[in-house]
Amino acid sequence: MKILVTGATSFLGAPLARRLVKSGHDVRVLSRSGRAGRRLVNAGVTPFAGDIRDAHAVARAAAGREAIVHFAYAPVSAPPREVIDTAVLGMASVLRACELHGVRDLVLASSPRVHDPVVPLDPRSCYGEGKRASEAMAAAWCKDGVLRRAIIARVFNAYGPDMGLDHVIPQFAVRMDDLVKSGLAGTLPFTVRGSGNDVRSFVYVDDAAVQLCTLLDRAGPGAAIFDVGSPDEMTIAALAHAVAACFGQEVTIVPQSPHDGNWTVRVPGPGIPALPAVSFGDGLKKTVEWYRENRGRMRDG
Repeated sequence: MKILVTGATSFLGAPLARRLVKSGHDVRVLSRSGRAGRRLVNAGVTPFAGDIRDAHAVARAAAGREAIVHFAYAPVSAPPREVIDTAVLGMASVLRACELHGVRDLVLASSPRVHDPVVPLDPRSCYGEGKRASEAMAAAWCKDGVLRRAIIARVFNAYGPDMGLDHVIPQFAVRMDDLVKSGLAGTLPFTVRGSGNDVRSFVYVDDAAVQLCTLLDRAGPGAAIFDVGSPDEMTIAALAHAVAACFGQEVTIVPQSPHDGNWTVRVPGPGIPALPAVSFGDGLKKTVEWYRENRGRMRDG
């Protein structure tokens, strides 16, 4: 299949593009700079330059494609206007390109933040609001017949090396590294938001890419929402202890202010491999080691 991947230089977009090439697909990627990165170019992708909000640039990149996998989005920490602008105008550009070139299949990378409570005028709500709007637009274009398939994939807590700092695992890894370097002895105090009993599931980035490829291959016609992730779950307190163990340390959990939302485990949807190829222990070790060695070259989000 001839596929365009937007946001293919992102944390999850890059391994997905490589996985698609490995599976035999003809992959083209769109990025602002037009550079796909050495690993992607070596994998055989074709880079195109353009901002996702530029309808003409997206249309050029989509010409001759059969499917679009849409990852391009603003970071969680971006200003509210940038988040909404990228979400709505970017989605509109993708859908117009689909209609112009007869691209019938769309995979939209979404997020469990669509379940976050809506707080008027709160900038933190914008990320989930943008994802909700993108999902609604994809479903509407599918219902109208422009798309044959609108595969909406809500990716739950994908993690791995070089994932930025807008996620709990790298935040814990960096904080633990600071505690160790401080020279404190014995069991170390480690603060967490809330009681530490919030539950999350985590999926290693390469396993998430495999699940997304499976969706593209197997999902039927129409608009449908799928949860991408692992069925296993753990508390935030257990995660803190696991990160500390990667440093050979023990911690005492110190509860702090309440957490703004509880992301509970979601079982992956039908047709998605539920058993990860990378265990949480192995994936966490790789991730923590990367952050210990690369503090100076982390992504912004």
